[in-house]
Amino acid sequence: MRKLSQGRNNGKTWILIRIYKKILHAKHLLEGNEVNSRRRSFYGDRYAYDPAEGKCVRFVYGGCQGNENNFKTRRQCVRACMLKRSASIPDIMPLREVQVETVPLFEIPGVELNPRENRPLFVLPKKVPKRCRQRIDSGVCHGYIPKFAFDENSGECIRFIYGGCGGNRNRFDTKAECQLACLP
Repeated sequence: MRKLSQGRNNGKTWILIRIYKKILHAKHLLEGNEVNSRRRSFYGDRYAYDPAEGKCVRFVYGGCQGNENNFKTRRQCVRACMLKRSASIPDIMPLREVQVETVPLFEIPGVELNPRENRPLFVLPKKVPKRCRQRIDSGVCHGYIPKFAFDENSGECIRFIYGGCGGNRNRFDTKAECQLACLP
């Protein structure tokens, strides 16, 4: 039922698959799976994991080149690619709704009201990176270079004068860079 043919177009080799009188360009069958373009040594159905479809799909393997996303059977593909994915713990876990009744919300650190629903919205405080917790250090040279650094006492990015050498990593060219790196 399947007829395989190989042709050339502007020096590029492609493999065409005729399935029920339709010709499909093999390169478009599966993204992430390399189509073989060198000498033909073996043609056959193989399976590869397609992340767009979330499953193992069949493709025609020409026997040359290829990559590790190439399995003889669907079962091998599922074992290697899909079972590992489903066994992993998701990055985001759903939280149950929390009701706070005994303590006013404004007294609980990290809790704000969701303005649309007037329900508690829990915000975990972002840990300030180590770089931003370093003391502000002008360095040992005597240059005059305006920079910004995070001041842990005030919790703000402030302007300071950098000498041009030495110092530490708590130093940014703009206030926006400092805020992006250090503020929750």
